[in-house]
Amino acid sequence: MAVLQKIRNKGILLVSIIALALLLFVMGDLLRGCESFAHASKDTVGEINGENVTTGEFQDLLTNYQLLAEATGGRYDAKDLAWQSLVRKHTYGKEAEELGLRVSDDELRQALSTDAVGLMHWGVWMNGNAYDDSQREAVIRAYNEMKKTGADNSDLEKIYAYQMFAQEETRNILLEQKYKMLLAGLVLSNPTEAKQSFAARTELNDLLLVKVPYTSVKDEEVKVEDADLQKKYEEVKESFALPGELRDGKVIDYVLVASPEDVAELDSAMAKARTALAAAATDQDAADVVRNNNSSYAYNDIYVRATALPTILKDAIDGDSTKLGVGQTSQPSYDMRSNMKYVVKLLGKETTPDSVLMRQLIITGKDEAEVTKRRDSVMQVLAGGASFREVAKKYAQQGDSSWMISAYAEGGSLTGTDAENINNLFRMGRGERKAMMASNGNCLIVEVLDTRHPVEKYKVAAVVREQEFSNKTYQDAYNALSSFLAANNDAKSLADNAGKSGYVVKDIKNLSTSAAGIPVDGRIVPESREAQRWLFDTAKKGEVSQLYVCGENQNHLMVVALTDVCNADYLPFDKAKELLRNDVLKDKKAEKIEGLCKNVKSISEAEKVAGATVDTLKQVSFADAARVGMWSEPMVSVLASKTAKGAFAGPVKGNGGVYMLQVLDKSKTDEQLDEKSEMSADARKNLEMVLPYIDQVIQKGAKVKDLRYKYF
Repeated sequence: MAVLQKIRNKGILLVSIIALALLLFVMGDLLRGCESFAHASKDTVGEINGENVTTGEFQDLLTNYQLLAEATGGRYDAKDLAWQSLVRKHTYGKEAEELGLRVSDDELRQALSTDAVGLMHWGVWMNGNAYDDSQREAVIRAYNEMKKTGADNSDLEKIYAYQMFAQEETRNILLEQKYKMLLAGLVLSNPTEAKQSFAARTELNDLLLVKVPYTSVKDEEVKVEDADLQKKYEEVKESFALPGELRDGKVIDYVLVASPEDVAELDSAMAKARTALAAAATDQDAADVVRNNNSSYAYNDIYVRATALPTILKDAIDGDSTKLGVGQTSQPSYDMRSNMKYVVKLLGKETTPDSVLMRQLIITGKDEAEVTKRRDSVMQVLAGGASFREVAKKYAQQGDSSWMISAYAEGGSLTGTDAENINNLFRMGRGERKAMMASNGNCLIVEVLDTRHPVEKYKVAAVVREQEFSNKTYQDAYNALSSFLAANNDAKSLADNAGKSGYVVKDIKNLSTSAAGIPVDGRIVPESREAQRWLFDTAKKGEVSQLYVCGENQNHLMVVALTDVCNADYLPFDKAKELLRNDVLKDKKAEKIEGLCKNVKSISEAEKVAGATVDTLKQVSFADAARVGMWSEPMVSVLASKTAKGAFAGPVKGNGGVYMLQVLDKSKTDEQLDEKSEMSADARKNLEMVLPYIDQVIQKGAKVKDLRYKYF
C-alpha cells in the first residue's frame, strides 16, 4: 500500500517522464527520417513526375555524353545532353509504358545497324567517313574474347561501355519517336483542306510592291509609354512563363593571362627541348626528352594515323605549309586556339593496313622456358597444317577471328614490347603467322587472315606545353582583387568603384538554375557553378560573394553580387518591358505609316509616300512567305492571293515595314491535284507545327525541376 501511495503521489511526475520518453522515441525516428531525407536531397539532381533523379543516374549518362562531346570536337554540351536524356526517359518513357508501347529487339537491331540516332558516328565505329556496323560487332567480339582470356584493356572496356550506353539510348529515343508518331496519327487532314492547300501552292501572283520601311520613321517621332508595353505584355504573356526562380546580379570576371616573364620562361624551356629532341639519337632518347619536359602529349611508341594526332602536331609534320622529313625536328611554335607551345620530331613513317583480321592463341607457362617450349611446339604443329581453331581448343580457347583496327591502340601511350607487338601486327601480311612475347611473360601466336585500307602512319616525339601563368602572376592578381573586395563588400559599392580599380562589372540578367554556370558576354564561364549555387542557395539581395576561382584552367577570378530575385510564374512586367520595347516601337511606327497611307489608292500614289521603295515580285503564292530583301513577309503573300488581277491593295503591316501592292498577273502551275498525297503532306505540316509544343506540354505536366547547378 505504501508503494501504491508513493506512485499516486508521484503520478504526475511519472506520467511526465513516460511522456518525455515517448516523445524522445518518436523524435528519434523523426530525426532519423529527416537525416534520410536530407541525405536523399543531397543526392538529388532534379525531379521529374514527382520522382527524384539521383546524381549517380545523371553521372552515368554524363560520363558517356562527355566521350561523345570530346570525340566530336565539343559540338555538344554533355551536361545538357545527359539531362535531356533523363527527361526523355522519365517523361516519354512513362507515357509510352502507360500506352503499352515498346521497342522490339528487331527494331533496335535495325536502328543500330545504321546508327540511326548518330551516337556512334565517330572513332572506332567509322570506316573512313562512313559508319560501319561491322566495327560495332567487332567491338563485341573483342570484348568477349578479352573476358574469356582474362586480358586487361582499359581502352576496350571504355569503348564497350560506351557502345552499351549508345544501345540503351537508341532504344529510349526510338520509344520517344514511337510515342510522337502515335500522336501524329491524331493530326489529320481532310479533302477540303487538301484542296485549299493545293490552291495555296499552285496559284501564283506577279505584283508591284511598295514598301515603306520602319526605318523611314525616326524613333523619336513615336512615343512608347508603359501602357503600350503593358498591353503588349498581356498579349504575349505566355511567352514569359518561367520554369523556376530567376536571379539578377553583377559579376566581375577577371581573366588571368601569362605575364611577359611567364612567356619568356616557357620560350626558353621550349628552345632547350627543341635542341634535345634534335640531338636524340634513338627513339628512347626522344621519349626521355618528352618525359623530362613534362609534355602534355605523352610519348607513344607505335605508328599512328595522322588523324589520331592532335591537330597542331598533324599540321606540323604534314601541313599545307610545313612538312617534316623522317629525323627532322620542327621549330617551337605557338597555337593561339589551344594556348599551347609545341615542338615535334618525326621519328618514322610507314604505310600499313588500318584494319587487320586476326586470330590469336595465348601461350602461358610457369616460367619462360615452359612458355618457349609450348610456343615452339604450337608453331610447329600449325606449320604442319593443323587447324588453328582445333589447336586453340586444346588450350581452352576459341581461336575466333576479330578485326584489330588502328583506333584501338592509338588512344593510349604504349612503349616497349607491347608497342613493338602492335607495330609488328600491322606490318604482317595476309596468311602470315608470328609468335610475339608479351610484357607479362606470355606468348601470343597471331595469325593474320585479311588486311584492309592501307594508310600512312607516323611515329612522333613531341613536347607540348601550355602557356600558363605563374603562381606569382596568380597570387598578385588574387591579392589585388581580394583587397578591392575588402573595401567594396556590397553590390552598390562593387558596381560604383570597380572601374576605378581596373575591373569591369557586367550584369547578370534572368539567371535560372538550368544555366550551366555564370554567363559573361553571352557565354557561360566554365567551372562557375559554385558562384551560381551561392546566388541561389545563400545570397541575400545586395550581398557580395567570396572570390571564386573558375575556368577550365582555373584562369578566371570571379566575384558575383545578388541584386534581385524573381520567383513568379511569369517574368514580371518590369523585367519584360525592355524586351518588348522594339516590338511596340515597330507597332507604333506601323500605325504612323498606315496613317500616311490611309488615302492611297494606287501604286503611283504609294510611290510618293516618304521613304517608299518599289519592287517587282514574281510567282508569289499563299503557301510561301514572300521574300522582300532580308525579310520574310507572309502578309504580303496573303494580301496578294486575295487581291484581284489589276487591283490595288494595302496598306498591310509586315515584318520589315508597311506594304501596298498591285497584282499584275495571276497564273497556275501545271500540277494536278492528288488529293491523297496532298492530305498526307498537310498532315505532316500540321504535325511539324505541333511537335515543338509536345515537349513543352509533356515537361510541364511532369513538373520537371532542374537542380543540376547544385552538383554539376
